[in-house]
This record gives sequence, structure tokens and C-alpha cells, in this order.
Amino acid sequence: MTSIDLADNISALCLAILSPRQMSVERAFMVVGDPRIKAKWMTTDSMELVKLKELGMSLDEIGEVFGVDKSTICKLIKKEERRWEI
Repeated sequence: MTSIDLADNISALCLAILSPRQMSVERAFMVVGDPRIKAKWMTTDSMELVKLKELGMSLDEIGEVFGVDKSTICKLIKKEERRWEI
């Protein structure tokens, strides 16, 4: 392992732990590798939003978990649900 790899590993771990919204280590590695990803939603995030809604969480609660407004959560959930409509 090179010092650059070690620095990336430490950066990703810190980002995953200290991020104001929950972030998986895998997503943190993607952000460390390409900072533009930070502002984008991944498909897995949108799928997680739908799952949390189905489990009975309110849009406000989900918004707190992800660090965004409930209107954003609502839009993302609707977009994900439309994506899976037959």
C-alpha cells in the first residue's frame, strides 16, 4: 500500500464518520475519488429513501437522516417510484 492509498483510505473513513448526513464507506470512497459526486444522488440512495418510507418513516425523519429538506426527499422518492412503474 502506498502513502497515497493510505491517505485516501483515511480520508474516506473520516468522511464517512464525520459527514453531516449518513454516508457509507463505499460512497465516501467515491467522493474522495471524485469530489463532484458529493452533490449527486446515487440510485442506491434513492432506493434507500423508498425503503425508509415503506418502513413508516416520515419525510421529515428521512430528511434528517440524509441532511436535506423533506420536499427534496419527496421529489426523490417520487422519481424513484416512477422509475420502477410498469
